[in-house]
Amino acid sequence: MEWAATMWRSQMFWRLALAYTFLPLAAVVLLGIAVLNRVERHFLDQTEGELNAKAALVREAIRDVPAHDAAALQRRVEGLRASANARVTVLAADGRILADSDEEPALMENHAARPEIQQARESGSGTTTRYSRTLHLPMMYLAQAADGAGGVGFVRVALPLERVRDDLAGLRAIVGIAALLTGLVATGMAFTLARRVTRPLRDLAAAAGHIAAGGFGRTVNAVGPGEVADLARTFNHMSGRLAEQFGELRRLERIRQEFAANASHELKTPLSVIKAAAETLLEGAGDDPIHRQLFLEQIATQADRLHALILDLLSLARIEARAETFEPMEVRLGAEVAACVERHRAKAGAKSQTLEAEPPTGGDVAAWADAEAVEQVLDNLVDNALKYTPAGGRVRVRWGADSRSAFLAVEDTGIGIPAADLPRVFERFYRVDKARSRELGGTGLGLSIVKHLAQAMGGEVAAESRVGAGSTFTVRLPREQTSPILHAAAATAS
Repeated sequence: MEWAATMWRSQMFWRLALAYTFLPLAAVVLLGIAVLNRVERHFLDQTEGELNAKAALVREAIRDVPAHDAAALQRRVEGLRASANARVTVLAADGRILADSDEEPALMENHAARPEIQQARESGSGTTTRYSRTLHLPMMYLAQAADGAGGVGFVRVALPLERVRDDLAGLRAIVGIAALLTGLVATGMAFTLARRVTRPLRDLAAAAGHIAAGGFGRTVNAVGPGEVADLARTFNHMSGRLAEQFGELRRLERIRQEFAANASHELKTPLSVIKAAAETLLEGAGDDPIHRQLFLEQIATQADRLHALILDLLSLARIEARAETFEPMEVRLGAEVAACVERHRAKAGAKSQTLEAEPPTGGDVAAWADAEAVEQVLDNLVDNALKYTPAGGRVRVRWGADSRSAFLAVEDTGIGIPAADLPRVFERFYRVDKARSRELGGTGLGLSIVKHLAQAMGGEVAAESRVGAGSTFTVRLPREQTSPILHAAAATAS
């Protein structure tokens, strides 16, 4: 019902329907008019030919009758009426009626001005068609010039056009019926075709309005003529792409909101501690050497935490914005691992942890990467492993390569990560155990920075873990120059 109401209001529907109806109907009417004209001309030509033959016979039949013998001439003409089956008129050269098969000659007016007589005087023969006031019928008149013998100037014969008129009337009726039937069929087909064309277009317009109002993912049936179906398929593809992009935008907006909330919370915590400690000192605790030292240590600790958090946020923002300047080169992983182990050896020793490097059996391996980024990745992974590995545990750094890429793996014997949390460990500020993470001093951005640095260098990072048995974080990096980001960074740096 809704479609029917829309259809009656559709301008395009009516334009198409009227066009589809008018064109075949106009073709039939024009063809009918052309046929009628052709048939009428044929009938008139046939009648004229018949009259020519009759006129020649009449002219021969009255040749031996003198024009001054009006009675004899009248009798001869009346006799010819039956044999010629036409009205016969004999005229003098000046247009006077000498004899007529259907009327009294004396009562008839001079015919010198009649068109057929004037044509016959000029060219020997003349034909005209007109309505006879005497017989009250449409007639065709044909006049021929006589040879002048006996004083006869012209011979004229005439036939009524009733038969032609009747035949044409029958033909007109046939053409009219054909036009009516064509109009009915054309109208039905026109409405069907117009509906087939306009309905998918109306559906497209409605779906476009739905999308404009924010309803992404709306599709239409790909039916109708070829171009309309192609348009519908293109629209459906566009709608699907818009839905995907809108979904991605919503996901990014959700991430942005979560990031803003988490960042605010992470910044708020050290600032609150610093503010509370400062206020306590100002209120008089600064005069107490023991309490003063405690609060100053809290301020220093939270300031360091705040500084680390801000640095990590800036680093992550620069990586995501591709504002970080990378210098791609061949980086020997063995040297990077050795330097990292040396930097963290004291921290591991403080918890009686074993920190070791396990080189590949086939010799050192090189990756196409940025040396500082590789150093930052290793530092974050090793620092994270040491934090979540209990005293006496072990952290091992392995590296190597296969035919596709080089890899760095940091294994620990720490507390492990539950399977439900494992897919989210690379998200910003995501912590499996929030209280323990803050107690250990983490910013919640280390693994996210590792992920974005690895991707920026054309690589990837993955995590494997089992609760109570430890975790393994593996970073894969290209062995050849493949990263488009590194290429762009290299061009910028140069």
